[in-house]
Amino acid sequence: MRTKQKNVCHTCRAHKIGCDGKRPSCSQCSLTGRHCEGYQLGMVFVSYPSNAPSGISRRTPGAGCSTALQSNTSPTVRKNNRSMVNICPLHLRRCSISRPVGLATSEEYTAVILRCFVPRDKQRLSSHDWSTSQVCGAWVDILPRLVDRARSEKLVSSAVRAFGSAILDRNSLGENKNFRSLEAYNSTLQQLRVALALPKPFFGIEEAAAIICLAMVELILPTSDDSVHKHFRGLDALIQSYPPEPFSSDMLHALFVGCRPVLLFQSLYERRSTFLAQEKWVTTPFREHPPSAMQILLSDVAILPSILEESDLLQSFPHNITLSRSYKIKARLSQVLSRLLQWEDRRERDTIGPIYSFQQMQDVASSQPTTSSFRFPSLMAANVHIHLWAFRIICLNEMEKVDLCLYDNDRTGFVIDNVQKSKTETSKLAIKIFQSIEYLLQDEMKLYGPASALFPLKIAYDTLSRYLEENQEHIKHFWKLVACIRRKGFSDKFHFPQRAEFESHLRNTI
Repeated sequence: MRTKQKNVCHTCRAHKIGCDGKRPSCSQCSLTGRHCEGYQLGMVFVSYPSNAPSGISRRTPGAGCSTALQSNTSPTVRKNNRSMVNICPLHLRRCSISRPVGLATSEEYTAVILRCFVPRDKQRLSSHDWSTSQVCGAWVDILPRLVDRARSEKLVSSAVRAFGSAILDRNSLGENKNFRSLEAYNSTLQQLRVALALPKPFFGIEEAAAIICLAMVELILPTSDDSVHKHFRGLDALIQSYPPEPFSSDMLHALFVGCRPVLLFQSLYERRSTFLAQEKWVTTPFREHPPSAMQILLSDVAILPSILEESDLLQSFPHNITLSRSYKIKARLSQVLSRLLQWEDRRERDTIGPIYSFQQMQDVASSQPTTSSFRFPSLMAANVHIHLWAFRIICLNEMEKVDLCLYDNDRTGFVIDNVQKSKTETSKLAIKIFQSIEYLLQDEMKLYGPASALFPLKIAYDTLSRYLEENQEHIKHFWKLVACIRRKGFSDKFHFPQRAEFESHLRNTI
């Protein structure tokens, strides 16, 4: 059997050129200016069956890894390892070694994605149970079925290699350890361009899955400032170019409900209307599978991006038209806000016991208590409430903007009172979001937890950062949360400013 030479660095091996094996950097890399990737053999993974013999160790390699990550950890130990800072870096969360990662199959990469992305309590559910997995990235659940029916060189196989490689390649500082994931990313991107250029009479689920995988790679190891948004825009255009009927069943339904939140968040981010607000897209995809609470909430706020888009156009009209349009926008915002308030009232009335409770978290580094955090009875409850508060903040902030437009010449009395009330309420909601995010950052939430925290956390930060001098302690807590998300596996590049920029702005403001 032919084996790889240990005295050839990874860079020379990838470029298929000779290597003299010098350390720490070979002569080829030194002369050409390339970064020498070294000589360490790649790590690989093996998926153990659930009924594996007890003598087989399932512990992940790497010192310092939280015991909560081991499959045979006792509930007591797992409970004590929920502190925000007691986090095993993502690059240590590996399976056992059996062969080089470069030789791993698409199925093995898919297994890594499922193990690292899907929350622990959802991994036991059937992959065909869309009603229970809707809130947990249902699009991930269909990857095994897509890979099973694809050849190794197919687009979806390349996409899962890119996504899985990004998970394996990223270190705890958010840096790329080698170029394997970048090579897989570029290969998938080239195949995707070819596939999208070919006319198809039916929806290309493989193309859609590939776009989502590439977007996830950008969230983990960003290649440019706007790439993740470009991927989501492309996915948006692809889905709306087809009728909603196919998305009511089987894998297309799972893909739709899994992508629907990020498509709505993208529209809110860009303040542009979305096809998701159309009645046919609100009802038709859920004919066979009733929507979850999170999906119902998204339907109630799907109109919000179009309101924001209309609000941005106010200043382009004559004064009399601006006034009439402002009143209409305020009325629409009030309707959305009223529905959101009814949501909270209804859930408090229908839920047995407390919807959420407070828990004092402890920083294991200093053994000092941190700020109180919210605990929820389920991941569904956490997602619904955290995003509900974020949507309320968006409505209140926009109503404040419209009020100032309506009463531009009157900055006393009514307007000042409204602005102050809005500031107080949005600040309270933002703080509640901060206090809830730690629930999503528990080890058992895997990558889905921090991924679902990005949008509401940005909304909360944007709100409190408007009043820096009043919220310094909360902003410090925010940066701890961002550091936690980064250690968990996601870059903060797209969503939050760099901390150095924030501190400079803080010094200039206060």
